[in-house]
Amino acid sequence: MSFNLNNAADFAAATSSAVGALADPLALLNDVLGRNSGKREWKIYEASFDGIIFHVFQTVQDFNAGLTSIADSGGRRIAVFKFPYKDGQTTNDLGRDGYSYSIDCIFHGKGYKDAWNNLKQRLDTKAIPGDLIHPITGKVRVKPKTWSYTHTSESHQAVMVKMEFVEHSFSVGSTILTDVDPTSKGALSGALDFLNKIQSTLTTVLATVNLARTFVSTINNSIAELTAFYRSALALFNFTFNQGNTTDTPETVSVQQGGTVSTGGTSGANAVSVSTSPSQQDNIDSTSAVLQVLTTQQVIDLVNQYRALVETLLETIAAQGAEIAFYELILVLKQSCNALQDVAEKGIKSAKPTVIQYKLFRKMSLREVAFVNGLTPDDVLVLDALNPTLDSTNDIPIGTVIQVPTNVAV
Repeated sequence: MSFNLNNAADFAAATSSAVGALADPLALLNDVLGRNSGKREWKIYEASFDGIIFHVFQTVQDFNAGLTSIADSGGRRIAVFKFPYKDGQTTNDLGRDGYSYSIDCIFHGKGYKDAWNNLKQRLDTKAIPGDLIHPITGKVRVKPKTWSYTHTSESHQAVMVKMEFVEHSFSVGSTILTDVDPTSKGALSGALDFLNKIQSTLTTVLATVNLARTFVSTINNSIAELTAFYRSALALFNFTFNQGNTTDTPETVSVQQGGTVSTGGTSGANAVSVSTSPSQQDNIDSTSAVLQVLTTQQVIDLVNQYRALVETLLETIAAQGAEIAFYELILVLKQSCNALQDVAEKGIKSAKPTVIQYKLFRKMSLREVAFVNGLTPDDVLVLDALNPTLDSTNDIPIGTVIQVPTNVAV
């Protein structure tokens, strides 16, 4: 026997309820959900997949479909690490796991077979994602994973359907997959986390391992030098790649310029001064607050300098035979090198020059054009290279259109 759940009498029979109480099926539904009593406000959607409804209660269809249950499951992607001679384990969170949705439903009524065949054809023939209308949370982009159909002798004109869908957040080859955050600012935010990670990891190691006082002092001094250099490099990268807009990352700005103070009492931008040739700048100057836009080579040199400092510290640890005791610190330091390089690579990529057309409002020289467009006198050579047809670099007629790079720093 089949029921039309859009009909009050059939609905009453299907739910073993009195017809009188079902004069208004919507009122009953509100009572069931606790809406009339003011306990909660729920909005229930007709559940469907790519337009094929499997939970009918609002629209009129030539079939009936009921949703027995839908189970959502999610989690975190956790990497577990275990180290020799250290009890327990540690973990690293790799992000949220995708949700999966397990659905039990029934198609029944006179036209059930056509509706079921539509669903079956969609699942069998199209290996592409689709939109699942979740009865509670609404639309979710999903991919069908498994499904099964059950016909029984006790159920006339009905089929039980079990389906499992998995979340489809992005497509292979999209920027989301290749670069979670392709900007230098996003990479900079992640790199800043290592300032705390390095110090907290060192504190944990020193609290659990007995070491000679002189060796501990050496490690502490090296870490202080490393973190000062690391912070100042991030400050310079932020100043270079974010066009001087550093207000959203105050940890990388000197105190004199409104930045925050680090745990060690020194602001990040105070740690190192970069000269014209940063590969020759090896000293740490805690009094300098010089921020300047770097060239590509200067950016690369700073990354290599930091790697050299890390390698020197790792050699010191190895010379004492303390690699196992300092394993976690070694891992964090290597990760910080990768994070700094990530900032540099994304910054260089995002700072590639773009060219605009500038029309002279009067007779000007290339040096004047550079000044008006916020460039330096040294950029005149770049302007000259971009405009090879100019008769003169000192006497350019009014109305001439000049190709001007918006960023020539890197």
